[in-house]
Amino acid sequence: MFQRLFVIALATVLTRSIPFIFLKNKEIPEKFMKIIDALPYATISLLVVYCFKDLTMGNLMPNVLASSVCVGLYLWKNNSILSIASSTLIYMLLI
Repeated sequence: MFQRLFVIALATVLTRSIPFIFLKNKEIPEKFMKIIDALPYATISLLVVYCFKDLTMGNLMPNVLASSVCVGLYLWKNNSILSIASSTLIYMLLI
């Protein structure tokens, strides 16, 4: 059991540290920086599409209300944690 955990931990550490070891003095290309800048927006878009992919008439209103609360609170308070937590709570209360 310990050997498996050690191998898993070692693989995790190596896969996370090898890029820093080999690329620490390299310049990041401009094209790659553009991809890095766009990654959060692409991730959020993917999560939104995944959230709404299985809508039915039975769960349409909780999804729409929770999403409206999320967007509204974010636009009003500009606080991601507050908007996500509030919309999640409202969604859980509605389903």
